[in-house]
Amino acid sequence: MDLSFEHIYLKAEDLNQQSSPMEAYQELRKVMEYPGNMHGKDAWERAWYLFGNIAGALGFEKLSHLAIRAGDYPHDPKLLYNLGYELIEAQLPMIAATPLNQAHLMVPDNEAILTELTMALENAGMYDIAYLNLISSPGILEKSYLCRYLAAFNGIMSGHLEEIREFLPGLASPPEENLSFMRERISGFLQRADQIREVARLDMKDLRGWHYVLTGGLLLHLSPFGFEKPMRGRYAYVHDSYTLIREGIEKVRAAVQTWGVDWTRIVHYPNQESEILARALVTYSGGTTQAWTPDLDLGQAGLIVAYDLSNTSSEFLQGASERVEGQWVWSHAHKWTEDFPFTADFHTFMHQECCRPWQSGMQSEHGNGTVCEPSSIGTEEAIAKILSADLVENPVDDMEEYLAFAQAIGVPPMAGCREKYFHGSPVRSSRFA
Repeated sequence: MDLSFEHIYLKAEDLNQQSSPMEAYQELRKVMEYPGNMHGKDAWERAWYLFGNIAGALGFEKLSHLAIRAGDYPHDPKLLYNLGYELIEAQLPMIAATPLNQAHLMVPDNEAILTELTMALENAGMYDIAYLNLISSPGILEKSYLCRYLAAFNGIMSGHLEEIREFLPGLASPPEENLSFMRERISGFLQRADQIREVARLDMKDLRGWHYVLTGGLLLHLSPFGFEKPMRGRYAYVHDSYTLIREGIEKVRAAVQTWGVDWTRIVHYPNQESEILARALVTYSGGTTQAWTPDLDLGQAGLIVAYDLSNTSSEFLQGASERVEGQWVWSHAHKWTEDFPFTADFHTFMHQECCRPWQSGMQSEHGNGTVCEPSSIGTEEAIAKILSADLVENPVDDMEEYLAFAQAIGVPPMAGCREKYFHGSPVRSSRFA
């Protein structure tokens, strides 16, 4: 496969001339994503001109204008900053990092450019590069509380726990009270890491350990497929199974029994997939189930159940985001490739794309995703299939080690907001565009 600039550029140009701007973009991005394969003024200019034409054809007029100007003025850091900002707004962080990095190299002591470059790299999951950029700018770190926080955050997200302890004194006195969450977030990461030191390796394969450090949540299942690499416990495209739901139920129950607590009320999001989970769980744990309605207060004791929190309403999420005593949240499926406002106390597994057990799945026409077909299965039939499913021994996820981990973390905090979920962690998994 020819990955040279000239080959990719000519192919993208041809696609654009054939009125296929999206296909042209998919090709051109191969040379424009960080750090960029556009060496020399001619390649830089041609690439940004073509990108600008593609952006205009797709309706991004402001982005088109900035890209074309960047081709003309490759040494204008303010222009490159504005282009990078607009690319982040367009949710193209890996391309945004290319002009922002160029601007940073021109003016390495500019805090605004460094923080915007950091944002692009974070959004692209490149926490290690963001961390290296930040600690290579000691002058900015000395004067900027925000950059000290960003260095600590990206350092932990890339596995540098011990080094980040040295940043805590520099976060002790935020210049504004509304920045205190930054200090508290880093302190929380380090405290949770200390809490599980005896039961977690916290190496580059310890997905459950790092999930807890970063979110305070308990991951119930590790995927055995490609565990050593490239997935390390996560799924890319997965067809969920009744067996996996049964495992989730067993591990939620095992954790709370280890903590010596229980619930009598289960509230589920009012869709079929969440009702199936809640009613199957009640069969094992007892208690009652109740469908959530907007006038139902979630701030009461009990277990809140959703098959997937990202498939719920904003009102439901707002009610589930605050901790109260004796209340837990279980979200069975969790999309690990996107940030989310908060993390459930229990997630069964992590995926990029997922079909439900009662759906049929097929590859999309472009071969880069899964299309899940609607299902007509009845709720009672699905519950019966869960109850009759046999548990399967997992070669990478020992139940005894899981219970020791659950015991070490103990009952989740009884007050405050649940932690935000940031995509990625020091444990790297392959993902698909």
